[in-house]
Amino acid sequence: MGVEIAITVAREETRVAVLDNGVVTDLFGDRAKHKDFVGNIFKGKVAKVLPGMQAAFVDIGLEKAAFMHVSDLSLDAEPGDTLLDSDDEDKDSDDMRPRRESSKPIEQLLSEGQELMVQISKGPIGTKGPRVTTNLVLPGRYLVLLPPINGATAFSGAPSYFTQSPGDPFKAWDYSFTFDYMPKDFITFRLEFNRRMADVPYFTGPGGITPVGGNTGPPGSNVPGFTPDLVRGESRITTAILVKY
Repeated sequence: MGVEIAITVAREETRVAVLDNGVVTDLFGDRAKHKDFVGNIFKGKVAKVLPGMQAAFVDIGLEKAAFMHVSDLSLDAEPGDTLLDSDDEDKDSDDMRPRRESSKPIEQLLSEGQELMVQISKGPIGTKGPRVTTNLVLPGRYLVLLPPINGATAFSGAPSYFTQSPGDPFKAWDYSFTFDYMPKDFITFRLEFNRRMADVPYFTGPGGITPVGGNTGPPGSNVPGFTPDLVRGESRITTAILVKY
């Protein structure tokens, strides 16, 4: 049967289900009255800069302007900048990406009318608009694309595998084999083998890509003595028992 996508559209809600060989692997829902914009990326325009709060309001086309603190800016990162943990008010949020402690005030980094590519990191609450950041993150099933953080990318470590040119060629491929054994109509035993490969070291090896103590430097910096463990290929074996009721 392969992979199928089932979509149900109703006035109140839209649901999307992803099925792999008849088994639901992902389920997404979007309600008309409770839209979730967290993770969406917008091209916005700075509406107002507030030096006293070290923050700015960004017009992204929604009903309320988005709020952005200077720590959510990744513009002009310098060696004097450090990364901070998420604020206490965001501990309950699913977005726990680190923020930057800037060596420059926000009025030197932003100006009214300036265009920015931002991502919503926290949805609107009450009379407050959403919170946005310029640290864009694109999560996938196996990998997460995020801005360079010290020691966490191939081109920031040594040896350097990639360059930072957007036109650099990159090729990756994968294949998988699945064996199903169904002794009864209601139960299936599954064994799956998956192999992923790339033409450059791309996947995380046993040594990991995060230095001891975490990422504490500015985006793009290097941690002395640490090299991300990246490999060209990886294999996975998955076993599962599927029971139908």
